[in-house]
Amino acid sequence: MIIKKRLDTIIHLNMSFIGGFFGGYAISFRHDIFGSAQTANLIKMLSNIMHGNFYEAMILFGAFVIYAGVLILACVIPHYVKYSFRSICVVIEFFAIIVIGLLPKGINDAIALYPMFAITAFQWSFFTGNREFNSATIFSTNNIKQTIIGAAEYLRTGDEKQKRRFSFYGRTILFFYMGVVLGILSVILVGEKGIWICDIAVLSAYVLVRSEKKADL
Repeated sequence: MIIKKRLDTIIHLNMSFIGGFFGGYAISFRHDIFGSAQTANLIKMLSNIMHGNFYEAMILFGAFVIYAGVLILACVIPHYVKYSFRSICVVIEFFAIIVIGLLPKGINDAIALYPMFAITAFQWSFFTGNREFNSATIFSTNNIKQTIIGAAEYLRTGDEKQKRRFSFYGRTILFFYMGVVLGILSVILVGEKGIWICDIAVLSAYVLVRSEKKADL
């Protein structure tokens, strides 16, 4: 059980790195559009509606539809199909990354990130932490909150679980922002095709997920 939990944690950190890479790449290359969540996207959509930019608003609404649609599929399909959806997720991410890198720089930024909205929603559904703590791997706000609370509670009570909480969420943040830095560097060094560098981390995630499946047998 301990080995499985540690493997789960390693997979989680790997996927957090990938999530950070996506964020760094999207924001630095696609004019501050965060392709891993919907808060900013929906705010921009409403802003465009209020300013009469209905075409841009429809494009951003399309991103929301894709994101929500994939979340629904990820919720429903596992009830009818018994398979390792973690493996499917990383395989889809591998090829989606290739597609994103082939899209021309001049394409509408939100449309260019449609594949990213899809795969991050998929990743969020199937990579949710280790066997003790729940955690998102595609954005960091709640992870920051949990790190701070874990540290404060450990200092207050000396509770070992709070120490583990601080350690887990703190490492999640570290790996996420390591991914962010590499995502930004990939754009600086290679441009739109820099996202292909992320496929190295995706391949390592696939190996880890397959190892996890064998450990569960």
